[in-house]
Amino acid sequence: MNEEFSFMKEKIKDKPFYKKKWVQILCNTVIVAVVFGVISAFVFFKMYDWIEEKQAREAIQDIEIPKDQPDEEVPVETDSESVTEQVIVEAELTLDEYEELYSQMRVVAGNVSKALVTVTAVNNDVDWFNEEYENSGHSAGMIIGDNGVELLVLTKYSLVEASDGISVTFIDDTMANAVLKKYDVITNLAVISVNLSDISDDTKEEIHRAILGNSMKLEAGTPVIALGRADGSAESMKIGTLTSTQNKQSAIDAEYTILVTDMMKNIGSDGVLINLDGQIVGVIQEQHLSANMDHVISAYGISDIKSLLEHLSNSQDIAYLGIKGVTVAQEALRQGVPSGVYVTEVIMNSPAMLGGIQTGDVIQAINGQKITQMSELTAVLERLSNRQNTSLEGLRLTKDGYKKINYLTSLSVLE
Repeated sequence: MNEEFSFMKEKIKDKPFYKKKWVQILCNTVIVAVVFGVISAFVFFKMYDWIEEKQAREAIQDIEIPKDQPDEEVPVETDSESVTEQVIVEAELTLDEYEELYSQMRVVAGNVSKALVTVTAVNNDVDWFNEEYENSGHSAGMIIGDNGVELLVLTKYSLVEASDGISVTFIDDTMANAVLKKYDVITNLAVISVNLSDISDDTKEEIHRAILGNSMKLEAGTPVIALGRADGSAESMKIGTLTSTQNKQSAIDAEYTILVTDMMKNIGSDGVLINLDGQIVGVIQEQHLSANMDHVISAYGISDIKSLLEHLSNSQDIAYLGIKGVTVAQEALRQGVPSGVYVTEVIMNSPAMLGGIQTGDVIQAINGQKITQMSELTAVLERLSNRQNTSLEGLRLTKDGYKKINYLTSLSVLE
């Protein structure tokens, strides 16, 4: 009997290509390489940005603005027997002489104009119909220096405060983008910066830094020129004289000399005052001491704000105490008021208020440094920093006379 047997036939197949060991090793290697490459690229670009930023910081040079000091009166020895007679000679200028005089003033103004720019701030918004529109405002700006990386321009803070874009137009009508660097809300001044790499070599040849003069030497009757947007329009100019150089404006933690002119103020007037040597002696302000000065151009004396400009240019915070005060005058000293800074106002929720300072107190020292006048208080605060614990010494009038008071507070920055 024949028996039939059936056999299972098997055929051995090769593994799929993607399951082969060497292929899997290769794929894993490629994946690891890609991941490593992505991580390396990420780290490289981060390090590159960090290195660029570090190099930029190292390349930035601090701005230094020399400060002015009041001239000390030197007694002049005279011979009591000799008398010098002052002779006044009156002379009338001809029309040609007048024209030559104004021509020379225009030359001076033209040279200073190379240090001035027009600052434009743009704001984007949406109207009632959901349509986008663009608003722009303009102000004069003054080139106060460059730090090796940026060109620094002084302008109005209220213009650039909340803008969506800032640009600067130079004397040759070229433009460059700018960014807000630092500001001071008390004086409404701000420094904006333009990358030097964004300015052409031709423009760099046309522009220059403004030369700052000494406003402490000015007297009433001194001729001055208003430049920038003197009548509210770009590159306008006015000629006039100073009617007062002794007005003081009390501000938070400071007191500023205000230069008052006989030049009519227009809506939007801003810019600078210069002397006939082409030096900046004042920065035209918007805030005024009183209503009767609102119709004439007035300016911060440049000597009073040089330290502030230096701080803003170097992106340094302005330490904030929060008082308004005046130097105790000689007449008050004779009446028994102690020397120092008499506090006329304490700002609500300020470090001064939190430290216990009250209106009527007389501040005499900060961190052990003697204070005899308001300018000294301002100078000391400029050397201090945000959140710095600060001790003050003062006197407070009681029914038993002046009593010594010690204060301790932490300074802040006024936003």
